[in-house]
Amino acid sequence: MARRRLGSSTSVGLACSLIAGFAALPAASQDANPHLRTVQDRADITFAHDVAPILDRYCVRCHGPSRQRKSLRLDSPHAIVRGGRGGPAITAGDSGHSLLVRRIEGTLGKRMPPEGPRPSDAELRVLRAWIDGGARYADGQAVVDTRHWAFRPLRDPAVPDAPDGTRTRHPIDRFLAGAQRGRGLEVAPRADADTLLRRLSLDLRGLPAREDERTEFLAAVERDGFEAAWEALVDRLLEDPATAEHRAAQWLDLARYADTKGYEADRRRTMWPWRDWVIRAFEADMPFDRFTELQLAGDLMDAGREGRLATAFHRNTMTNDEGGTDDEEFRVAAVHDRVATTFSVWFGLTMDCARCHDHKYDPISQREYYELFAFFDQTQDRDRNDDAPLLTVPRDDGESRVLDRLEAEIAEAEDALREASKAADARADETEVAIKAAARAFAASPPEIGAWELSGPAELWRFATSREGDADKRPARQALPLAEARAIATEVVSGRSVSQLRASARSASIGAPIAGARSWTDGVVHRLDGPQSVWMLERTIHVDGTLRAAVRLGSDDAFALYVDDVRLAGRYVERAAVLGDERVPIELTAGDHRLTLVVVNVGGIGGFAFDLAPHDFDAAESAALAKPRKARNPGEVRLLAAALRRQDDGVRAASERLQAAQARLETRRRELPRVPVLAELSGNAQRTTHVHRRGSFLDPGAVVTSSTPSCLHAMPADAPRNRLGLAKWISSSANPLTPRVIADREWARLFGRGLVRTPEDWGTQGEPPVLPELLDWLASEFSRHRSFRLLTKTIVLSAAYQRASRLRAQDAEVDPENDLWARGPRVRLPAETIRDSILAVSGLLSRKRYGPPVMPVQPDGVWSIVYSADRWVTSTGEDRHRRALYTFWRRTSPYPALTIFDAPSREFCVLDRGATNTPLQALVLR
Repeated sequence: MARRRLGSSTSVGLACSLIAGFAALPAASQDANPHLRTVQDRADITFAHDVAPILDRYCVRCHGPSRQRKSLRLDSPHAIVRGGRGGPAITAGDSGHSLLVRRIEGTLGKRMPPEGPRPSDAELRVLRAWIDGGARYADGQAVVDTRHWAFRPLRDPAVPDAPDGTRTRHPIDRFLAGAQRGRGLEVAPRADADTLLRRLSLDLRGLPAREDERTEFLAAVERDGFEAAWEALVDRLLEDPATAEHRAAQWLDLARYADTKGYEADRRRTMWPWRDWVIRAFEADMPFDRFTELQLAGDLMDAGREGRLATAFHRNTMTNDEGGTDDEEFRVAAVHDRVATTFSVWFGLTMDCARCHDHKYDPISQREYYELFAFFDQTQDRDRNDDAPLLTVPRDDGESRVLDRLEAEIAEAEDALREASKAADARADETEVAIKAAARAFAASPPEIGAWELSGPAELWRFATSREGDADKRPARQALPLAEARAIATEVVSGRSVSQLRASARSASIGAPIAGARSWTDGVVHRLDGPQSVWMLERTIHVDGTLRAAVRLGSDDAFALYVDDVRLAGRYVERAAVLGDERVPIELTAGDHRLTLVVVNVGGIGGFAFDLAPHDFDAAESAALAKPRKARNPGEVRLLAAALRRQDDGVRAASERLQAAQARLETRRRELPRVPVLAELSGNAQRTTHVHRRGSFLDPGAVVTSSTPSCLHAMPADAPRNRLGLAKWISSSANPLTPRVIADREWARLFGRGLVRTPEDWGTQGEPPVLPELLDWLASEFSRHRSFRLLTKTIVLSAAYQRASRLRAQDAEVDPENDLWARGPRVRLPAETIRDSILAVSGLLSRKRYGPPVMPVQPDGVWSIVYSADRWVTSTGEDRHRRALYTFWRRTSPYPALTIFDAPSREFCVLDRGATNTPLQALVLR
């Protein structure tokens, strides 16, 4: 919560008198408004005499002192300007874009008032004239915007004239000059060229200038003059890839980027491709609006793989893998973090203060907080251990082309399957007749149950405790004593990452052939008793003609099915035996066929299920098939149509082609990084969002839908109420706060402190800007060009940035904190710059870019205090000396050489690292 600060007193007498005056106005007749005058002189129209009676008659009943629908009051000029959830009710000087007029006319949403008489054309002309004339009080004074300064529209102030007797040309210096002269400050001279080269290189690239760059710059100053040489240097450094890396480091703090999930276990996850995306975006000087929209809603845009990758910005939230935790609790925690981070990064507001109750200081209600929460409540992630949904990210253009080709193959196979399905639907009646005939033949000639023998295509391997198999293979019919082995594995699970099954602690063996008295009955779950862990069961099926059938299988732990010694299916399962757990279609030609079933039940106690049917139908499909066609309901008709489609040879072939294409893509994907990304829930899967009473997700209150706070600019009525609509609302030119925040953040990066001294709080408890006109000018410029690069260039070309930073005697008395920048900045280097500079001047720094995080040298045992068995494995070769940006970032134990210099853990969004002084810093530098 931000600290409380006493605000300046404001006069309320005029507002009170106006409100009291409205109550005293006589009621208007239903036929005519007695206060309505002919519209002749727009400047002569006032609120109290002409406008208030109209609003009192038609609007105040729902938007007045006792009732405020949509948080809107229309009973005072200040309330009208402040507006409600849809933003200000009027735009002074522009009635055509005023919400009040558009709603009365019915040109924007539902016409107002919704029932009863509406303003006449003459009354509407009065409202329009009052707004177009500047929306004035009774005394002709223009309505004052009473909103907090940060929420007001950008003013785009005119650049002041240069002070008399000066040659100040840069707009920044002109804004500063008046304030400096007013304080009696004498500006410092420009710093020498060497100092400025070092300053610019460290500020832009986070690296010291090289000797060859120094030689080139000094020569350019002699040849072309300082200003031309300086601008050329600025342009060159802004285009240097190292500048994008340095800028990205600050954004990673804002985005709470890390290579682990956080909380107790803090396990690894793959996020570095998103970090590389950020670097590339800054290197390309991606426009700010696109940079914003891709990270908040790239999955909802037509932006391909890049757009989905960008949304990993909000998958940097922590996830909890600890056993026994409530996934919904931590899913909700992630959504809260996304709301807080979004409004910290783009608005500088303490939105989290409204999570449990109305904001104590800013005009944000708890309901409005959860209306924002609703924007982020519809994503598919839900604190799962697998971090789904995931995006496969190619590491280079070659891999990207391969993925594109494989995805194109899948699209072609899907088209072929659709065409085959249409053809199959046309033959559905014939297929149904053929299947019923096959079922009758199957029933008349049941399978023969043959002798069960412990023989077949499977073998058992002995495993040592180290999990490395030896060459001692024994046929399955031979007993395998377990006294010397702690575990056994069968072929059915040998493909798993841990290919062992625990056996009983006592010695056991695979049993003798099962007694014939123990029948193997179709459609029944059988219990397997005794000490055996692996059973091999066989039966013989005699077929007179061609039989297309399906085997339904289930097992406690694992199974494999063979037909004539050819493996058709097998997998590991993690639930009790259930009939129909796995359906395997088979096609048998005339003659005898041997079905072999390998059943694994750890500990020798469990069961298996088996059923053989003449078609690949489940119980519901079989029931629909058995009914006469006229007796089937619509649901059964659709269900059976899909089942019949599966029996068609063309559909089978097309399905196999699609499955093969999908398998090839999945195989390639497993070789590539997979990054957690955002994906929107669709249709009926969308959640209903509630207000959380006292902030508890276990105590849901009123239902809310997506909306934006009424104290900020209005979201267009036709904007989609999803993350894309929110992102476009943030990046809109109508948003005055975000350009101010971004411009001030860049000023603080280059000067050490911002024009606003409370970057974490731009609300009513934050500090106002030192120079409001300069802040609005910078924000207006940034709002026009949307370029981080141009914003930086604008600032560093100013004389204020180029001044010497040495403290003079007069400065210590008049401006010790350099509040008005009469001398140059003295900025403490961030942790990454300190480390990278040491490596650079020693000649060790690697300029390798992008890729997985690295583990440079750190003291032994640092990770020993961290929960889990993960270990720091020091990188080799040039990876030991890469830029700090690429260092592996573990939230519960970040790289110590960085944290000692105030790098955060990145468990949450950090706007300002702060600065500390400890003896440990000297030890790092020794």
